[in-house]
Amino acid sequence: MNVLIIGGNGVIGSQLVSILENTGATVILIAKHPSILVKSSKTREELYIDRKCHLLFRQKLNATLKKINNQLDAVIDVIPFSEDDAKQTLELFGNRAKHIISISSSLVYKSSNLPKTEEYPTYKTHSHKYIQGKLDVENFWLNSGFKNYTIIRPHHIIGPGALMGCVPLHNRAKNILSLSELTLIEGGKIKLSFIHSRDLAQLIIGIIGKQESKGNLFNAVNPHPITALDYYQIIGEIRGKKYCINTLDKTLEILINSPWLPMIEQHIYSADKIIKLSGHDPKISLKTALKETHKYQLNSPRISFDIHHRMNGII
Repeated sequence: MNVLIIGGNGVIGSQLVSILENTGATVILIAKHPSILVKSSKTREELYIDRKCHLLFRQKLNATLKKINNQLDAVIDVIPFSEDDAKQTLELFGNRAKHIISISSSLVYKSSNLPKTEEYPTYKTHSHKYIQGKLDVENFWLNSGFKNYTIIRPHHIIGPGALMGCVPLHNRAKNILSLSELTLIEGGKIKLSFIHSRDLAQLIIGIIGKQESKGNLFNAVNPHPITALDYYQIIGEIRGKKYCINTLDKTLEILINSPWLPMIEQHIYSADKIIKLSGHDPKISLKTALKETHKYQLNSPRISFDIHHRMNGII
């Protein structure tokens, strides 16, 4: 199996590369720059280039794909942040790949305390740049006329290379390990889904080539949601010092003006569809996920901060 991964050495991509290569697949990795999350391999094609450099990107890609006769079983676009990204993927791979998988976000759903299946309504537009970009990507595929695509909507991905922290005011906070006090909405009672990047990769790989997945979209989360308080209590255990928890009412103006306003409601999602189709049941616990995240955040914080900035529309 030949699989090309755009964004192949980040939080999600590194897990995809590892699992696919362990099954004997041929992987083509595309990323802006090398990462400690993926060791270079002489048997793997690696292209380090910014997808925004369109002409050079196309030239290098064409030369690489000739080596496998332009035949791809799947293209997994981990980093589509705009309609232009989606258009580029279709233009370059629509006639080369049997299956294109695009990673979106659960944040496209309208805010609600209700558990959400894939049928729950999404926003039409959104003021947050990251969410609007994901909406644009999804709308492009839905209206492209291309049939062999799949959209994946994960929520709160944690694991090696990610940044810890959930819900305002400490969402993906770079200083989370140094704080002694946390201010949590409703004392941390808000429930949310999460998923370890390795479980997410397994779900994605499990649907490659399956006809039922094409032209479809899927939530991708661990089936056991947690509370924000659980989350930070585990981080306190990992760092060896408990947090003092303060309570904040979610109606306060400081949250209304926050870029992470969508996070003040519960974020619980059903992933039954993709679990059944892929044959993989995400079981990596929150504690294990946070331990691995903590390890890599200490050793290489730069990886995590790039993700943090991207999601906040800074880069």
